Formats: sequence, structure tokens, C-alpha cells
Amino acid sequence: MNFVKTIYKEHLEEISALYAKRAGFTADKGISFQNATNIEERLEAHIDALICGGEKALEICNEQDDFGEVFGAVSVFCRQNQIDSVKQILLKLENINGKQNKALAEALLLYMPEQWHNDSEISVFVKNSETQNKTIPEIIEIGLDGIPDKIPALIEKLSLAESAEQAAFALNLITGADLFEEVFIPDEIDKDMLFDDELEKLKKGEPLYPSGKEPGINITRLSQNPKSWQAFWEDNKNRFDPNSRYRNGELYCPACLVENLKSKIYPNYIRKLVYQELVFSYNIDVPFDTSMLVKEQLNAINELETILKGTKEKFESGKWYVNGKLKQSNGEI
Repeated sequence: MNFVKTIYKEHLEEISALYAKRAGFTADKGISFQNATNIEERLEAHIDALICGGEKALEICNEQDDFGEVFGAVSVFCRQNQIDSVKQILLKLENINGKQNKALAEALLLYMPEQWHNDSEISVFVKNSETQNKTIPEIIEIGLDGIPDKIPALIEKLSLAESAEQAAFALNLITGADLFEEVFIPDEIDKDMLFDDELEKLKKGEPLYPSGKEPGINITRLSQNPKSWQAFWEDNKNRFDPNSRYRNGELYCPACLVENLKSKIYPNYIRKLVYQELVFSYNIDVPFDTSMLVKEQLNAINELETILKGTKEKFESGKWYVNGKLKQSNGEI
């Protein structure tokens, strides 16, 4: 590989590393989505460098090795209108793992030229990618509904390991209590990295490390302690009207939903659902997706806030709306 191609390969490798880091940021529920701004700016710079590289850079992009390089290559192909090169990657999807599939979809969602939507092969792939994992977890749905009478049941869900995290999110969506706790999260054990004596300890259920020396990190998260939430509810339940909907501890309204879009507390799958609430409940449709670059998300949020300034008198807080129309108690619109 000559010197110029080596430089382009380094750009693609940098994109791969930055893409993985960005994915880590967006998956971390304790980090604001806005913290990815610097990473995205660096990603853009490396993508631009490959675009300026012309044919030699395209050759390197056709030799991607991992899922991060797939993201980088497809990003360049989109910006260079190289649809055939993207289709070559699509042809290999049966032998590509889930991470590479996801990377391809994310690059298309970010950079795909408008005219590619008319291509059946590309459009079907994008549509299938967007419709995956659209099931709303039942517990989160309770939080989105915002009915105070459901709070005691959600507090009970905190006692179950499989539902504690979602119950904490749901409780906070309704109450806005922002009850946090600091907990130690041990590193996952990779059996392939253990010595024989450590594997034996693991089989016997014995600790691998001395007490207090376990590898891991301390994190701050929404409290999953039932006692903390029960104490909050006992102190505050009288200020919640059982006949109204609530979000963030306030009567449910569009502005509350926009606050959720800006929040660093909630993971992207909840922020996506919140945006859908704005569209389906209030008929406020500004293009937005959590897969957008941060600067584009912030622009969309600013646009939403501008629109909402003119709708303050239009919607009654705490009520159910469908397509911008008040839903009556009998289900009629």
C-alpha cells in the first residue's frame, strides 16, 4: 500500500474508532447525548478527508474490515453518490454480523441522498432497519401514559431485577422526582480470559477477587430503591390529581415532552418514543430522530420550542390528545 493509500486507511480506521466511541456515548444512560458533539465533529473531518481523496480513497472504502469502517465507507459512498458500492455491501449482509448491519443503516439514515429513497433495494433495507425493535416495553408505556394511580405498582416493579431499571425510568417520567443513587457496576466476566484456578472458583460460586477489589465502575443512576420511591410518594401523592396525566411532575403538555428530548437521563429509545408522542398526540411534526447528529437534534429541538410558543393556549395541560384534538373520557375525539 503506497503512502497516500496508507493515509486514507488511517482516516477510515479513525472513523471506526470514533464511531464505536459515539455508540458508547449514546448507549450510556448517564451521559448527555450532547456530549457526543466533539466526537461527531471529528468524524465529519475524517469523512470529509476521504471525500476529498477521490478514487484512491474510494478504493480504500471498498476494503472495510469492521463495523466502524462499514459506517465510514457507507458515509463516504452516500456523500459521493456511489449507490452501487453500497449495494455491494448489502449483498454481503447474510454473512455480516449485527453490528455491521446496524452501522450500514446508521450511515444511510445520516447521509443517504434523497434520490436513493426511490431505489427499492435501499429503501426496503432502511425501512426494515427503522421498524426493528419498535415494541414499547409495557413498563415504559405506563410511564409515558403518566397516570399517578399506577405509581404504587411501578414501585413494586423496582424489587424485580429484570424490571427495576425500566420502572425507575417510568416513575421519573411521571413524577420528575430525579431520585439518584450511586452504585458499583462490576465488569462482566470474560471466561476466555480466566486462568484454570479462576474458572474453578467460578464453577464453585466463589468470589474471584478480594472484597472491595472487584474490577468495575461507580455510576450515578436513577434510584432503583423501592424505599426511596415509596418515601417520595408518601410525601408527594397529594399533589397529583388522579384524573390528570403527568410528565416530569407537571401536568402533561408539549413543553414537558421537549424537556425529555433534551434530557441526559433517558436513553435514546425513550427519547424516540417521546418524539412520537409529540407527533401523534399534538400533531407537531418537526423531523427528528436520535440517530441524527447532535447538532441536527439540537436544531430540531430549537424548532420545536419555537413552534410550541405559539401553541400554549391551544392544548389543555394534563389531558389526552390525539392528532392535536382533545380526547374525551368516553374515547371520542
